[in-house]
Amino acid sequence: MKNIEYKVASSSCCTPQVTLNIIETVKYPQAITAAGTGCMAALDSERFLEAESAFIKSVTDLANV
Repeated sequence: MKNIEYKVASSSCCTPQVTLNIIETVKYPQAITAAGTGCMAALDSERFLEAESAFIKSVTDLANV
């Protein structure tokens, strides 16, 4: 195992710097990368939908006043 510096890809405005412990694997490196990228996309999508829902609720509340 080795420590590497890695910038996390994200659709948000900031890309935090993190240190990861990487287990070197010969057989599945592409699958591991794809799974990690898929998880990041899912989390970004969830945050976007939550923000969109809050925005729509606030607009609807204003329209009903």
